[in-house]
Amino acid sequence: MWCTVGVYSVCVCVCVCLGVHDPTLRYTLVTEKKTWYDAQSYCRENYTDLVSIMNEGEKEEVKNKGMNSTTPYWIGLLYDDWEWGDGGRSVYRNWFKLKLNSDIYYYPQAGEAVPVLMQNGMLTVPPGNENLYTFCSKESFHLINETKTWEQALDYCNKNYHGLLRLESEADHKIVEQKLSRIVKPVSGPVWVGLRQSRLFGFWLWTNGMPVQWSNWEGYRQPKQPLSNHCGAMATQKGDFKWSDKDCMSTRYFICEG
Repeated sequence: MWCTVGVYSVCVCVCVCLGVHDPTLRYTLVTEKKTWYDAQSYCRENYTDLVSIMNEGEKEEVKNKGMNSTTPYWIGLLYDDWEWGDGGRSVYRNWFKLKLNSDIYYYPQAGEAVPVLMQNGMLTVPPGNENLYTFCSKESFHLINETKTWEQALDYCNKNYHGLLRLESEADHKIVEQKLSRIVKPVSGPVWVGLRQSRLFGFWLWTNGMPVQWSNWEGYRQPKQPLSNHCGAMATQKGDFKWSDKDCMSTRYFICEG
């Protein structure tokens, strides 16, 4: 049975190593107790990731591997309702840690509705209603007027900007639509954005690791395996900015952000 536990509790975990077909070798029970985020980091550094369970067969394989544990163990299922002020979400976490009586406490605690600030590169919570400096951001993206494959476009955007464009909310999409609509000579055909399908599990992800929640798929349906291509593009014609799945090796114009 699955159960919900606070992400700052400490438990053992199960890591998965993709590409290994033998379930006795594919899954590893890590018996050193960690918080969920620490367990995720550990699995990503030493294996592939915390285990994802997509069907009954995988559940039984993980269950058998976890028989040696007398306590619940972390899997890669997370409900996390933290979001940025513009509605975007991120898997990035770098909470300030305070060590007290051999325990490590993270701020803020789960479920608290509080503003967050950055201090010395760490995320933390202000102690009260203080007047503090403000860090503003300016939305920017760049339509690159040369064609590349999806991987080449990702590499170019990572090296020169902040990555391929991500459209994680309707608000993000409307901003991009407005700016693209003002381009005098729009490029032909759909352009690459930072959207890709997991070949193993079939779900769609942004390049920051966040699963697609809000979407704008052509035909209002998410492309599914085995018929889908694995990279996402967006139409740029005025009035039509729908997403579609395209062959990752095809060359297209693309949009970088930052």
